[in-house]
Amino acid sequence: MLYDKRPGNGLAGGTMLMSVLGFLVTVGTIWGDWHGDADGPVQALFILLVLAVTGGQACVLEARRREADSDWVQFLIKVSLIVIGLVAATICLAIVDTDVSGAGYWRLFGVFAVLDVLGTLLIPIVRRVPARQS
Repeated sequence: MLYDKRPGNGLAGGTMLMSVLGFLVTVGTIWGDWHGDADGPVQALFILLVLAVTGGQACVLEARRREADSDWVQFLIKVSLIVIGLVAATICLAIVDTDVSGAGYWRLFGVFAVLDVLGTLLIPIVRRVPARQS
C-alpha cells in the first residue's frame, strides 16, 4: 500500500527486504546444514519477523497519512511510529538476550504495546474530530 503510493519510500523497501531476508533465513534453516546446535539462525529469523511485522504496521500508518491531517493527527502518527520502534526494539532485545526475565522489563514492554495499540486506534478517531474555529 505504501510502496504503491510512494515507490521510493525507504520504509516500504526496508520492510520488503526484511520479509525477503526472513524467508531466505527460513529456507536456509530448514533445508540447510543446521542441526539445532546454534541459536543464531533462529534468533535471526525471529528478529527479521519482528522487523517485518512492525515495519508493516508502520507502512500502514504512513500510507494512511493525508495532506489535510491536522497537527494533532500528524503528532499522533509520529508518536505512534516511535512507539512501534520501541516495541520492536524491546522484542528484539528479548530475542537476543535470553536473560531478560525481570518483571520490570516485561511491564515496560506492556506499556509500549498498549501505547502502540492506543496510538493506532486514536489516529482515525482524532482525524474525524472537527478542528475548532477560533
